[in-house]
Amino acid sequence: MNAYEVTFRKSGVYCVNIAMAKTKEAVEARYTDKYGWCAVEACPAYKLATARSKGCPVVTVN
Repeated sequence: MNAYEVTFRKSGVYCVNIAMAKTKEAVEARYTDKYGWCAVEACPAYKLATARSKGCPVVTVN
């Protein structure tokens, strides 16, 4: 599984999630279906580690 940083817009507010998935396309498909727009980038290891240490949710996309 790879880590991706996902930016999307929900109710006029821009949000960012970290998602774990096999492919970038899987993440894009899930967030585009749910929110209509998203930008997906590879998530650096330090951001993933920081999110986990702060107890932030990490979404798993199948």
